Amino acid sequence: MKYSENAVTAKVHSLFAKRLTDEDYANLLSFHSIDEIFNYLRNETYYSEYLSALPPVTLSRSRLENALQKSLLERKASLCRFQKLIGDETYRYFIKKDETEAILYCARHLDETYIADLFERPAIYAKEQTVSVKKLQKAMSFDEFLSLLSGTPYAKLIEPLAAYADNRQNLAVLERILFNKLYSDVKSVICKKYKGKAREEILSYIEFVSDMNAVSSLYRLTENYPDAKKIITGIFIPSVTAFTPKEQREFTAAEHSDEILNTVKKSVYGKYFSEEFTDIDLFVRKLIINKSIKNIRYTQNPTLALFSYETVIKNEVKNITHIIEGVNYGLTPDEISDIIVKGGC
Repeated sequence: MKYSENAVTAKVHSLFAKRLTDEDYANLLSFHSIDEIFNYLRNETYYSEYLSALPPVTLSRSRLENALQKSLLERKASLCRFQKLIGDETYRYFIKKDETEAILYCARHLDETYIADLFERPAIYAKEQTVSVKKLQKAMSFDEFLSLLSGTPYAKLIEPLAAYADNRQNLAVLERILFNKLYSDVKSVICKKYKGKAREEILSYIEFVSDMNAVSSLYRLTENYPDAKKIITGIFIPSVTAFTPKEQREFTAAEHSDEILNTVKKSVYGKYFSEEFTDIDLFVRKLIINKSIKNIRYTQNPTLALFSYETVIKNEVKNITHIIEGVNYGLTPDEISDIIVKGGC
């Protein structure tokens, strides 16, 4: 293994060791105000590096959540700069993923007169992204949203949805379209850069993440919007997948969520779905986090470690956000615990 690859793996392990502990989560869950959460993160955890510039005064929930999202961007940008420095082109995956998530964020808030400004992108992101999220977040309709995406690689992909712009399930379809493109793009990069076992390991992880998110979306859509199949036939089949052609046809033909689940249970992922669940999103998120943590601990593949770490830190910020919102709405520690995913492999 090259020195640069060793350096990537060592950096990931070092950063992973700083993550929030079970004790940190227990403390955060014991607090009764946003101020207590902020002060703990600022004074007792590695988030001090990102929150210390904020004054130790009363913060609104949205301001603290924005600060956490910016800390996530900064950490991912740091990893991108490191990858770029050693000549590893896979850093572009993080930039494209951020762009995808920013587009989705704007789409979810089209009917709002104001959305929080989360989109001051680090320089390494801004130089390579094709979408101006500063402009996109001002869109108030789907037509305006499409117009602002004109000239980008996303416009033609999203145009067919214009006819269904008033349907709530549109967001789920948009999510799958964009992530299918993201995973296809990163697969192309991986196939050019890697061979043999290294390529197989990374692609297996990407397939797992892509497939699990697609299963979650398909399950939710057939559960909540059974008529949507008329609109999205084929769109929800992952572009990067371990599902067989037969299983993909079964997904397309499925009319009920139980049929989606039965197909998954017969697939290569069947072992993961042997236990019961009440929330598909939480269940899938736990599967992905457990696999990501296992990768970080045991793999010698630097890109796999890096991709997995990005998943873990994003999940951690999501956990903290859930805790903040739970405290804000007066939920009990047990109720909040039910919607966070720490992972434990």
